[in-house]
Amino acid sequence: MPYKRITTTEDPLFQQFWQIYTESFAYIERRDIELQQTAFTSPFYRLDVYLKKSEVAGFMGYWIFNQYIYVEHFAIARNQQGTGKGTLMMKTLQQQTKKIILLEIEPVVDETTKRRWLFYEKLGFLKTPHFHLMPVYHPGDDPNVRLDVLSYPFVIDEALYNQYDRDMKSIVMVHAGR
Repeated sequence: MPYKRITTTEDPLFQQFWQIYTESFAYIERRDIELQQTAFTSPFYRLDVYLKKSEVAGFMGYWIFNQYIYVEHFAIARNQQGTGKGTLMMKTLQQQTKKIILLEIEPVVDETTKRRWLFYEKLGFLKTPHFHLMPVYHPGDDPNVRLDVLSYPFVIDEALYNQYDRDMKSIVMVHAGR
């Protein structure tokens, strides 16, 4: 599936990405548009949109660090869900890197969160045992929302989790305005 890297909010495909992004993630789970532009300034950050013809079918916003890749946001356009594009996009990332891939999901509490976990489990992701709180994107957001950290291709140890936690606080969330 062809993809294009977006590096600015001025990109012609940005508005299509932004629509999928805001439909896919609750306000407390995402950046404001100004904070998205700030993320673009980081040498660690990438935003790839996946195209079906000239339309954005999905996207992946991720951070590349020395030992791992952190997938911060990943979503498929509603009209493309169930077509295998999400699986294809994640498998492409898995095949193109030798690094560990980390991401966060909500704990399984209902059918939606169960489907999300099963999607990642089928792709070889494993739940880590590390207690993790969702990053706070906006002042006033609840700082006590627990998330599960998933890793691929193996469960990360405490040392790598601690590095990830430091990178979240000192790099990722700095570029989210916190």
